[in-house]
Order: sequence, then C-alpha cells, then structure tokens
Amino acid sequence: METLLAPTNQTAILGRSFDRQADAMSLEVARFIMSIELADHDRQRLEQLAEMARHDRLTESDRNELDEYLRAGRLMEMMKLKARIALKKIL
Repeated sequence: METLLAPTNQTAILGRSFDRQADAMSLEVARFIMSIELADHDRQRLEQLAEMARHDRLTESDRNELDEYLRAGRLMEMMKLKARIALKKIL
C-alpha cells in the first residue's frame, strides 16, 4: 500500500496552519491580509526579472531570486484565499 504524504513546502505548511485557525480569523485580520501588497521596489524588481525571463536572460542568481518572489506570491495568494473564506463566513 502506498502512503500519500502532504507536501512540505513553506506554502503548504503555512496553509495547513491557517486551516487549523480558519474559524478564529477576525474581520480585522482578514481585511488586513487582503490589503497586503508587494512593496513598490519589490514589484519593480519582479517585473524586471520577469522581463529577463521572457528573453531567456536570467543568471542562476536571478532565477533563484525570481523563485523566491514566486514562493512569496504563492504564500500571499494562499493567505488571501483563507482571508476571503473567513470574510464570507463573517459577513
């Protein structure tokens, strides 16, 4: 018999942590999470890296940096999804 293991990446781990506390999220916390956005300099750097990627000009260091931005983006989206679910329950 094959055992299925839950993913152990940062987003999955934090997602499971949020699931445990989903019913306890207050309106203020949910609204705060929904308001989170990248800082201007981070957005500019992400756009620069994306443009370099489109033209296949990323160095290994650039690829690693882009991967970090993508991980952070997935984490933010997961948190916002949890906040939207909480807001639907509250409102």
